[in-house]
Amino acid sequence: MSLQKEASIILKPDKKEEIKKVLSESQDMVGDKTQEEGVFHKIFRGYLPLNLLSSLNTELKGEEKERIEAYCKLIQIALRRSYGTLDYLLKGYGTNQEDVEYKQTALDEYNEEKRKIDEYEREAKGLLSTPAFSLKNWLTELNLSQDKFFPALLNPFQIDQEAYVSPEVLQRMSDIGLFKLKVPKKNSGLGFTQKEYDMVLRTLAHISGTLLALVSAHSTIGSAPLLMYGNEEQKSKYLAQVATGKFLVAFGLTEPASGTDAVGKMKCIAKLSDDGKNWIVNGEKIYITNIHRSGLMYMMAKTDLNQGLDVEVMKPTVFIVELPFKITDSKDDINKKREELAKIGMRMSSPLDLMMIRGSNQAHITFENFKIPVDQVLGGVEGGAKVIFNGLNKGRAGFGASSAEAARVIFEAALHHSMKREMFKAFGGKQSDLPQVKKYISHMAVTVSSLRVISDMTTALIQEYSESMNIIAECAAIKVLATEGSWDVATYSMRLWGGTGTMRGHNRGMELSFRDAWIGIVVEGVNEAMKQLVTGVGVQGVKNDADMIGRHFFALVKPFVSLGKSKKEDETKKKKKKFKPDFFRLFIPANLRLALGMLRFEKGILNLGDALWLQYHAKILSLKTAQLGLKYGNNMVVRQLELIKMSDIAMDLYSVSAVQIKLKNPKDISQAEISALRRFIIITKKRIKSNLSELKIGNKDDKEDTKVADLWIKEVS
Repeated sequence: MSLQKEASIILKPDKKEEIKKVLSESQDMVGDKTQEEGVFHKIFRGYLPLNLLSSLNTELKGEEKERIEAYCKLIQIALRRSYGTLDYLLKGYGTNQEDVEYKQTALDEYNEEKRKIDEYEREAKGLLSTPAFSLKNWLTELNLSQDKFFPALLNPFQIDQEAYVSPEVLQRMSDIGLFKLKVPKKNSGLGFTQKEYDMVLRTLAHISGTLLALVSAHSTIGSAPLLMYGNEEQKSKYLAQVATGKFLVAFGLTEPASGTDAVGKMKCIAKLSDDGKNWIVNGEKIYITNIHRSGLMYMMAKTDLNQGLDVEVMKPTVFIVELPFKITDSKDDINKKREELAKIGMRMSSPLDLMMIRGSNQAHITFENFKIPVDQVLGGVEGGAKVIFNGLNKGRAGFGASSAEAARVIFEAALHHSMKREMFKAFGGKQSDLPQVKKYISHMAVTVSSLRVISDMTTALIQEYSESMNIIAECAAIKVLATEGSWDVATYSMRLWGGTGTMRGHNRGMELSFRDAWIGIVVEGVNEAMKQLVTGVGVQGVKNDADMIGRHFFALVKPFVSLGKSKKEDETKKKKKKFKPDFFRLFIPANLRLALGMLRFEKGILNLGDALWLQYHAKILSLKTAQLGLKYGNNMVVRQLELIKMSDIAMDLYSVSAVQIKLKNPKDISQAEISALRRFIIITKKRIKSNLSELKIGNKDDKEDTKVADLWIKEVS
């Protein structure tokens, strides 16, 4: 649910109907009840499934690993930096090639960067002229000749400053298969698994935040809905088109007044035409990634079925909209096609002038009686909620790899910079010798080392169990952990870079990386809402069992409570669906599940002491969750601060489990990484204890913060 909706309800907690509405809407977000409960469900039941987590295979091995590493090398070659980046480096220093000889620092960095580009050009030519076996296989499979890789095209600073990705870059990305990664092989795609796909995202994190965003949006929230909910005719028609790589796919969800609360505040409406042949759409969309290069858009709108309902209670439908754009379109081509779309009721803006991932083709769209053929529905009429939420879930799954790797790229660049920068001989002569800087380096090292481990475990869980297990909370959690971690590392890195970190076009790209790091926190569900989702999904099993027990108790006492009530009240009750108690099939199993969760102990491959610590604190979290649930009942859904605190504790327990499991088998990990992971465990355990102590009814700090905020809101209103 959205922060805006949360805030409005928290100010008026007596509005029971509003709370019922929130509860009703949230049912579409918590997943399929027929699926096995996920890791976070079990944490809130009172135990960590350490046997399951210990059994996960987090690494690619053998031929599969060699094959994907070769593909990632192909990406690096195809999207290597061009000599044009040197001009942007000089521009950052306020100079040019004619004048640079008089600016020694700029000249030194220019020569160093040119040397690196020269060196990589020679390496690329060598790799392509005599390719290794795995690389040669990819060249054959993708029908690529050497000339497809020359000249070097990529200039991330030009993309950023012009907010535009050239057709030549997009075509090269298409040539190497980046736009068909998740399309099944039977539909002419590459059919990458989650682990393989994550390796591609990690590779792109070293190349360009914008290109990473294009591929990620196209591959997940772009392609996944069709794979999950398209009928056979739709899959046959559109997946093959997507696999050609001639266009991208967009996900038309966000509106000016509906971001995280995408469904609740959606105002775009689709109404069936009088002749029944088309849906007539009116409304707005904004921040639609890839739109100016897309041949398809999954567009969401509330469905007006002439039932006289307010837009707030209409249910959404997802429509497949065919668009005329291609990746080879020039700016003039795009503008001409925009003009043609406007004639039929779709007014599309020029690219939005955004702070980050510039060039990702985002736009503001207005629909004015825009027609969509009646059969262009994905997932059924009024079935849009599941398409939206499960599509977003697929998108969040990739944030672990991409944001965690982006954090590592930022950290390593800052570390190398601090080791070279000369400062204060009294401390050793280098910036990295300063005690406070060492604290920053340690903090960043702990973050990037732990994020990779947590990301690897989550990816393995998604790959092995996504079909049978409810992993909505796990996908939301890794999105939060990785994007918050990436932003945290970016802010600390900026301290080390100083003024150079603010320079546009600098060869290390800190200024660009810093801006791009922010987008993950707000896209595909702002992180505060994702934390609430982690808790909301995680407690579902416990809540359902507790509700079942409560309904049985109420059924027992109901005859006595009903005595003395008016006949009118009894008639009203009879109209409601009557609950039929079943002590053997419902009541007893619910009690057993609650009891067994608190009694269950697993250690997996961990030492007994480590496992005991984790399981003990999981049970404390479960008990405190139950205490809050008993206190607030359904009002718990709007106790945002408590929900977020519960999520923080659960995510920390999950993270410590991942790191401790990794340390039991620290293969191919350096001593530096091991030391950072051990430090992570110490820090995170302290945070778990602190947060558990603060998770209570009537937290004084929360009350004081609310009081201060209310006074300021009142003062400026």
